[in-house]
Amino acid sequence: MLICFSSFILLPLWVKTGTVTWSGYHEIVVKVKNILLFRQDGYFDGAMWFVPFMAVTSFIYSVLLLIKQRNIKVYYLFVMICAFMGTYLVMKKGVGGYDYKWLALLMIPIMAAGNEYRKFESKIVEKEFR
Repeated sequence: MLICFSSFILLPLWVKTGTVTWSGYHEIVVKVKNILLFRQDGYFDGAMWFVPFMAVTSFIYSVLLLIKQRNIKVYYLFVMICAFMGTYLVMKKGVGGYDYKWLALLMIPIMAAGNEYRKFESKIVEKEFR
């Protein structure tokens, strides 16, 4: 977010050096709207690509956690399906542009592994301090 705002603050410098072209304040409003709606939009982007990626990953994993409360086998089945679908789609379609959805599918097994590790880590810590 800091990079995004610094781009606006330093806009006169970027225009003067010829790094960007200036069309007026309407362009800034459109670019801010695109960033807030998870659309990638050139030099005002900065590290904002991570926000939609993490939002999609968190949403999918939240749904899977709801499934886990009802049936743990179905949860692990969906985690494996996400891994295979993500791998296939990243290989087939790539990772540029709006393809953070495919990367989000690849992150689901990593989040599931982190969740399992957290459970076992607390058990290990309890055994060490006894």
